[in-house]
Amino acid sequence: MLMTIILCRSGMFSHVVDLSYALQAQGLAVSLAVRHTDTWERADHQYQRRQIAPLLGLVYKTGPELVAFAREWRPDIIHAHSSLALAGSMQVSKLLDIPLIVTLHGVMPWAKHYWRPLYHATKIIAVGPAQAASVNMPLHKNRLQIIQNGIDTSYFLPKWESEKEATPAGTPEEELAEQGGTERPLRLLWYGRTNGRLSRGAAALDEAVSSLVNQGVEIDAKLVGYAAGVKVKCLQNIGWQDDPRMFLQWGEIAFGHGRALREAMACGNAGFLLAYGYGGLVEASRLQRRFINNDNNVENDGDDDGYVMDAFPQYRFAEPLPEVIAADILRLYADRRKLAALRRQARAIACRYFDLSLMVAKTKKVYQEVLVKQPGWSREA
Repeated sequence: MLMTIILCRSGMFSHVVDLSYALQAQGLAVSLAVRHTDTWERADHQYQRRQIAPLLGLVYKTGPELVAFAREWRPDIIHAHSSLALAGSMQVSKLLDIPLIVTLHGVMPWAKHYWRPLYHATKIIAVGPAQAASVNMPLHKNRLQIIQNGIDTSYFLPKWESEKEATPAGTPEEELAEQGGTERPLRLLWYGRTNGRLSRGAAALDEAVSSLVNQGVEIDAKLVGYAAGVKVKCLQNIGWQDDPRMFLQWGEIAFGHGRALREAMACGNAGFLLAYGYGGLVEASRLQRRFINNDNNVENDGDDDGYVMDAFPQYRFAEPLPEVIAADILRLYADRRKLAALRRQARAIACRYFDLSLMVAKTKKVYQEVLVKQPGWSREA
């Protein structure tokens, strides 16, 4: 498998890294081809370069460079994950007769800007219903499929399950019994990577926490990651963390969306869906609903991939009002037993719906289907 990406600090990059190593562990040969951008030279991306070093096959600037590498490496499939890598990936696919798979990580007018590679692709994977709907172009049946993001729940886990702790941390119930009621500050996180309109949720959360603190409610609140364009006043701005697990294990309540909220919930935080809109508490009943738009012939085999874990404008969640968010926080501040139960439920939800193994198995199934329908490059050729 030849994966094409760019070097960046985003959920897309983490998705590709996790998928690639998991496939490799299952015996598949995986190589990464990174399109050169300014991030490749930047010092603040050293961690990302180290992450992919064992898988890195090529850093390329032009399509012909990518074609030459693929001709030598001879992959069975080329799998493009970045819009900036689509043109070169399509060139490889056409010239070498290798099936092209495209994964859409964002919501944008895909048909307007990238209709050629999308029409050419043997299969298109979208990481959520909004991403699938944003394709907005007629496709043959079963060309487009939703496969939700998966995270490594064996790494993103609560302190009470961590085997690496020198002194095992107590469960939420034990912590409650030791520290009692509301005698300590509530630990709260905003965690994510947002910009533009999606950052307005972080601003609303900051206002909500500020109003509660002014009322004498004890809250220890941190912003982990970045919400571009937002200057927080009450949340402690931790900034980008290459490895955020320590902060996610510290928290009790997390606000965010997408992959970030999945990671926070896996670490034992009660999760609240917040970005452009506010979806409130994430419970199992929410993940049993379907938000699939079949105008694009989206493939759905009823295996839980139609749920929503993003707060994009397309989902029309409520406006993130500080007073509504504050009321939700206050309820759990006052009822720590309820919070302890919700933290356990969040971990169970993450293991049930978000585990990396689900994403890997579904992606492998797509690979197998593609190779049956379009054998592509023959290794004996």
